[in-house]
Parts: sequence; structure tokens; C-alpha cells
Amino acid sequence: RPPVLPDGRPLYLISPAAEHVKEALLYTLGCSHAELRAVASTVIATSAASVDSVQPALFINAWPELLPSLIHNLQQCRNPDASEGALSTVRKIM
Repeated sequence: RPPVLPDGRPLYLISPAAEHVKEALLYTLGCSHAELRAVASTVIATSAASVDSVQPALFINAWPELLPSLIHNLQQCRNPDASEGALSTVRKIM
């Protein structure tokens, strides 16, 4: 579920904040800290594949850069952290 405002309405990301969050999450998949990669991976997978659209701006249909970025990171030989982050995300989405 998305965060809820004091009046009970859900709080959804909107542009440009949503675009910034997407960039930060994808960037963090290549981070050298395994814990940060794991958190970013979980947030991406949960949001992108969410049946109830936890955050509609992060749903896979609203995030055209997601799959190409994951594929690119999977092919990264020079950055094993990015490969591991992408693989972890794909596993969680499936």
C-alpha cells in the first residue's frame, strides 16, 4: 500500500519526483553496498509488479526504462554489483 496522508488519502508519487525516485533506484542497483542494492531491488520489484499498484508511477507499464536498464546491468562485466542488483530484481519480479 502507498503511504497514507493524515486525512486518509493515499500519497502517490508524481513527476518530477517520480522520475527522480526511478533514477535513484536504478542507480542504487549498482551500489557497492549489498544492503542498499537489496533494498532498491525489493522496492523496484514490489512496485513494478504490484497488482494493486503500490505506486502507479513505478508500475512496470509506467516505467519504460526499467527493463532496458535491467538488461543492460545484467550484461555489465565491469560492474558485478550492477549485475547482481539487476539479477536480484528480476528474480523478485518473477
